Amino acid sequence: MADDAVIADEPVQVAPEDSAVPRARRRYAWMRWVGLGILVLAGIILALAFALDTAPGRRFIANQIEGYELDSGLKLRVGRIDGSIYGKAVLRDVELFDSKRVFFRASSAELDWRPFSFLANQLDIRELNIVRGNLLALPELRLGEPDDPLLPAFDIRIDRLRADGLVISEGVAGPRRVGNLAAKVDIRSGRVLVDGQVALIGGSDRLAVKIDALPDQNRLQIAADLTARADGAIAAIAGLDQDLAASINGQGDWDFWQGKLAANLGEAPLAALDVSLRRGLTTLRGSVTPASLLGTD
Repeated sequence: MADDAVIADEPVQVAPEDSAVPRARRRYAWMRWVGLGILVLAGIILALAFALDTAPGRRFIANQIEGYELDSGLKLRVGRIDGSIYGKAVLRDVELFDSKRVFFRASSAELDWRPFSFLANQLDIRELNIVRGNLLALPELRLGEPDDPLLPAFDIRIDRLRADGLVISEGVAGPRRVGNLAAKVDIRSGRVLVDGQVALIGGSDRLAVKIDALPDQNRLQIAADLTARADGAIAAIAGLDQDLAASINGQGDWDFWQGKLAANLGEAPLAALDVSLRRGLTTLRGSVTPASLLGTD
């Protein structure tokens, strides 16, 4: 009888549970929850953004504007906001306050701006059109500390500023006057650009100013021309009883700029000066005749 074959059981290798699979699952679950959280947060932000651009939201913004006051005492009040706060809006019943009272009022201000530029620390206004503006008084603002910066901590860009039919109330600069204002302003780190014109209807006063200062590119342009009649607003504010004409023009750069300043009061010369700026040092050469200003011979 043949020997029975003895078959030894071979050990069975049982593969251990792959621990990488649960870790991967946990990681993907964590990522899904984070993604879901981001979507929920984005949805909340979008909902708030849309809510702010509704009538109650715009009312809330107007209330917040009214509650904000600068250190100088300057404060803005807006009666109502129409349109979209994220692009083109119309501010109704606009009032500017100084430390004591309302000094400026406008029926409306048509605003086209880019509010999200605030994220880059910039006030970006493409167009601001003031409708039926009325200057009620000259502002009386509180003076800041001597070391306070003259310019705000954020950049300002106004591509087009207009105020047609701007009323200067009686008593501010003599009798009631009407004028037009047009300007462009760009104030940012390293640059100051102001290009504006003011003209009172009737030709009593005209002022044109252009300043383009860009030190990083060694650019400095200054030009200004003023014509003020004896019966005009500027003469009334300054207490003059004669026509005033003044201008400053020049060319150069930040290393060396040369120009001329000329002013006449009535028929008499008031100033004729050569002006030079060299590395922060200002030099004046010429003549100043204050007799006509002081009313003496």
